[in-house]
Amino acid sequence: MPQFTIITAFRNRDLLRVKNSLDSLAAQTYADFEFIFVDYGSDLDVSAQVKPLVESYPFARYIYAETRGMFWSRAHSLNIGIRLSVGNICILWDIDLMVENDFLSQLSVPDFGQVFTTHRCYYLPESATANNFKTKAILEKAVHAYVGLCCVQADILKQINGFDEFYQVWGAEDDDLYNRLQLAGLQRKQTDAAELAVYHQWHPTQAPALPDMWYMQMVEHLFSAKPRQQNEFGLLFTAENRPALNAYQNGTYKQLVPIELETGNKTLLYNKIIQESLQNIDSKGFYIEFRYLQLGFSPKSQQFMTWFNRHMEMRKLNFRLVNHQQQERKELQTNIYAFLKYFIGTRRAQWLDYYLHWHADGFVLVYFVK
Repeated sequence: MPQFTIITAFRNRDLLRVKNSLDSLAAQTYADFEFIFVDYGSDLDVSAQVKPLVESYPFARYIYAETRGMFWSRAHSLNIGIRLSVGNICILWDIDLMVENDFLSQLSVPDFGQVFTTHRCYYLPESATANNFKTKAILEKAVHAYVGLCCVQADILKQINGFDEFYQVWGAEDDDLYNRLQLAGLQRKQTDAAELAVYHQWHPTQAPALPDMWYMQMVEHLFSAKPRQQNEFGLLFTAENRPALNAYQNGTYKQLVPIELETGNKTLLYNKIIQESLQNIDSKGFYIEFRYLQLGFSPKSQQFMTWFNRHMEMRKLNFRLVNHQQQERKELQTNIYAFLKYFIGTRRAQWLDYYLHWHADGFVLVYFVK
């Protein structure tokens, strides 16, 4: 049994950051650890590339969760690794991280029967590379920030059923976990990057610019005093237990009950979806297939608008041509996507499976009710 199980979650990220992170673990002076890499439904071409990379490191295990068509859930992904872990201490790790060679040897000091540790990091600038990220010039530009790195005794983590899998897309799952670890009797020890160096590779922020319906639902869940309803955690999805995915791929979803958007009225746009989901209780399978109206804008007109706006920008003039059809379509895409996060997020517990195919011209949502 290894001392540490390091667990990371992944979906459709670039391979270089994966290699940088794994290289920093391969260089550890303390080698009594395993690494579980949970690929949470990457596209198959990405999976085919990252799997041999991960498996080239002798300490690493690659696990593919068939969650294509599901929203990203860091909580569920890490729970899969927690269930599979055999180490005494679980290290919940972001694939963006790199550490010093003695990181694991220093972690053997705390009494994990009494505490769990969380870690601040050097959030590196975009110009950082694997060769220069420790230089003074780079570190002066780094931001000292909290990162999702947590070390906790595995038995205690499993006793509280890991992360709450209510959380999906982005946010709040770490805070929820820390609250429940403290309720279980552990003290939180926050470690600064200057004390134990952790480096976070740059990427564009994934935090929402403004809170939407689903984000506020997660915040309400976080601060709610209601007991968590999670009898099982970290279930590993395979193609065999994904009926919605299979129905979409083989085209049989069109045999299910169709639901249409009320496209004629923006205020009532989503009413039919909610109405059907609440009233049509005798049916078990549904699908929504929606395409945006085609834009009546010629390629030449688009080229002219692009050329004109570029020249206005070069001359630093605050005047731009706008295609109102494109603007309205973009707003509609944003609103529909926000609604689907809320609609799916608040109903997953009653569903057997769902599959969302989101594309530039519309979307298809297939779901089966328990």
